[in-house]
Amino acid sequence: MGGGEASEVRTARRRRLRPAERQGLHTIAALGAAAGAVTTSAAPTGWGPADVLLSAALISGASLASVRSDPRTWWVLCGIGTAAAVPSQWAVVGALGLALLVVDLAAARSLPLLGAAAVACGATTLLHVPTDLPFPLPSVVGVLAVAPLLGSALARARTSERRVARRAAAAVGALALACTVGLAVSVVTARSHILAATDLATDATAALEAGDADVAAARFDEAAERFASAERLLRAPWTQPARLVPVVGQHARALRTASSAGVDLATAAATASGEADLDRLQIDDGTVDLVALRSFAPATGRALEALTDAEHSVASVRSPWLLPTVGDPLAALAAEIDDLLPTTRRAHEAVRLAPALLGGDGERRYLLAFANPAEARHQGGFIGAFGELTAVDGHLELTRAAPIEELISAPGADDRFLQMPRSYHVRYDRYRPAYFLQNLTASPDLPTNAEAMRQLYPQTGGGRIDGVVYVDPAGLAALLALTGPVTPAGSSEPIDATTVEDFLLRRQYLEFATDSARADRLTDVARAAFDALTGRELPSPGTIADVLGPAAAGGHLLFAPFDDDAAALLEEVDARGSMPATPDGGDLVSLRTANDNPSKIDAFLHRSLDYDARWNPDTGAVEATATITLRNDAPDGGLPAYVIGNGNDDPPGTNRMVVGLYSALGVRSATLDGAPVAVEPQRELGLHVTSVPVVVPAGGTVVLELELTGTVDPRVPYVVAVAHQPTVTDDDVSVAVTAATGRTSVRGSLPGAEGSRWRGAPDRLLTVTAERS
Repeated sequence: MGGGEASEVRTARRRRLRPAERQGLHTIAALGAAAGAVTTSAAPTGWGPADVLLSAALISGASLASVRSDPRTWWVLCGIGTAAAVPSQWAVVGALGLALLVVDLAAARSLPLLGAAAVACGATTLLHVPTDLPFPLPSVVGVLAVAPLLGSALARARTSERRVARRAAAAVGALALACTVGLAVSVVTARSHILAATDLATDATAALEAGDADVAAARFDEAAERFASAERLLRAPWTQPARLVPVVGQHARALRTASSAGVDLATAAATASGEADLDRLQIDDGTVDLVALRSFAPATGRALEALTDAEHSVASVRSPWLLPTVGDPLAALAAEIDDLLPTTRRAHEAVRLAPALLGGDGERRYLLAFANPAEARHQGGFIGAFGELTAVDGHLELTRAAPIEELISAPGADDRFLQMPRSYHVRYDRYRPAYFLQNLTASPDLPTNAEAMRQLYPQTGGGRIDGVVYVDPAGLAALLALTGPVTPAGSSEPIDATTVEDFLLRRQYLEFATDSARADRLTDVARAAFDALTGRELPSPGTIADVLGPAAAGGHLLFAPFDDDAAALLEEVDARGSMPATPDGGDLVSLRTANDNPSKIDAFLHRSLDYDARWNPDTGAVEATATITLRNDAPDGGLPAYVIGNGNDDPPGTNRMVVGLYSALGVRSATLDGAPVAVEPQRELGLHVTSVPVVVPAGGTVVLELELTGTVDPRVPYVVAVAHQPTVTDDDVSVAVTAATGRTSVRGSLPGAEGSRWRGAPDRLLTVTAERS
């Protein structure tokens, strides 16, 4: 038989199967159906049993139809299925089908069972098309792959077979239409309830943000009722058959799930708003009602559980089969849940942990470190005074406050010792922090400094402490915004939130002649502020959080507890004072300066950091230039020596400092005012640290330039975190990113991005994300 005749016979495929071949065909169809039922990841209806049956029917039906269809349609099905399944391992099954077709093509005589097996493999790949393809692409892929085979089989079937197929298709279509109509009626009716419930929930959230918990609870209750009405309509008996209809079933399930999740969320939110209204918690005379505080935990726990369940429910019904009119709102609901979950979890953790922190399980004692950035240390400012805050059964009391000299001069000063990580001793032993306790803010990381304080405070005669509170003048201003004005001992004029920073940073050094008098001023102001905090009626917890949150984010008011769970919670809300971790995307930079005069001259220091990164998105290689400009606005006379003087015989107004640049990248070279300068490369907190001593004359400006190099993860966008040192004047910062290939655009966690550059004066942690366009 010639090649043309063989091709003609292959194309026709009309010979009757022998009994053994027919039995083999049925076996292949049955095995394919079983494999599809067990392994399918397709969810055309979203209802497990129906999806299993449809998957099994697809493979068995395609296998049976193959003996009637044009062999060229086998190639279409296997080719499309294999391509669509890439890059999953199921593409290998499709490739096996194609290999079987090659064998069939090479055979002297067509092998119908080989073709059926190949089609079964190709149909199996269609059940594993990637689920992240946009709607309606999965459906289109399936139709393009299967339609030619089924159409060819129908065209080649006997007249009686075509008649049965048409009647069956008409019956199935009519049934699917009837099922769809039943659902559509309920959807149209339920839609108004869902929209109304969504609006009510939005109003409730706004009421919560405004502090009106009663209105929020009422709105959430109404939203729950509306969601429940929608859910009842969508679960009515006449909607159930729609679960069997591909695509329609997905939408039915998604709508029911969204309505059910809405009921649970709104109900939990209403309960939490009514039962766990923290703003009703009274804080008076330094006392928190721990019984009331503990009573909030069940409600916040239920809200957290409802959110978690809703997250899982919504995730389970999101599908590329959904039309945008259903899929987009579902995605918005998922995003809303993602936003609410961490907030709710933190609220629950706060309610759970706060009683113990407030002395509910026994006395807690916290060391207060009052710092002043007019004489800078890497964390912020030197410690000028200290205090001890005691918590017993929810009652807070300032039991001790004194200048730091009282601890420095305590008996046994020469015998005090620290057992810290080697990197700490390498960097800071030169400052003798065990003796000069004002240097215990030497590290930029408060938990590190707090551990040093925990070791040293008992060695000065103090007792065991359970954590450290760091407060600088901006932090005291935030506290006075809550308490109102105070009049420190020995003062005739009150100090309030608008005047305390200027007084502690500048005026006290001009008004009081001796070091001890100035130290007493800091002590007196701090004592007056904390006495007011623990002795007056305070606003609601929500107001307290709104006032103190920015101070914590800026590093002015921080709390480093030694309780691990509480520390983790404070870390999440940026109130623990840790050096931030290097972000995904790989880069971090932090400019730190420490006064080396000593004097209070840093009140006149202005700093700027220009960070220009050259990034290769393909390899992750980064080269960066950090240009640090230091301007000293101090006068060369007219102020006391303890303000603008120094212990180095420099002219008055000269500012000596140690500049430290913390970076995820290593330093390659450095120049100071254009001339090469030696640097001291070290490691701390998992980062490279480059330290350079710098002298800036009165009225002068110095420029330090560092060349850095390193590698970041090329699989993700490039991210630069700029960690903030709380100084008297916020830094001017510029971050620019240039890609080796293509253009870049940046976005920042704070406003200031334009094109490929971010510019501003961040008062907290800044992250800048660059992407290649």
